[in-house]
Amino acid sequence: MDDDEEEIEEEEEDILEESIIEEFNEKNLIEVPSEERKSAPYLSLFELISIICTRVEQIQKGGEIYASAPSNIPMSLHHIAYKEVLTKNCPLSVRRIFYDHVEIWEVNELIITGRCISEIENVLPCDSIEFTAEKFVKEDL
Repeated sequence: MDDDEEEIEEEEEDILEESIIEEFNEKNLIEVPSEERKSAPYLSLFELISIICTRVEQIQKGGEIYASAPSNIPMSLHHIAYKEVLTKNCPLSVRRIFYDHVEIWEVNELIITGRCISEIENVLPCDSIEFTAEKFVKEDL
């Protein structure tokens, strides 16, 4: 992809983001305080994948890494982003939009179910390492 194509792609992303914000503002949705949220405090597989991809993109662009990577094990950016979520060191939040309100959850306050962990470990690109949630959590204890 050359520079012109990248610029066009970035402009298209900006336009899409602006249109989403405008649509959001037109609906006059209310952001509810954290104590009034009604959705379950569980991270969905879709949200987890979206968070990991967003963090990978941020890290690729020079963003700070909030999880320690063992020096003796090569880790991909996907694994690092996943470890940030597992160890509750992720700087992102999840915005859940409903018909009349918006709930904002910090990723670190959401619960990750065992089913979600097993599903994400099946789809994450694996390097030559054995990659499991248990291994990462134990390393940080």
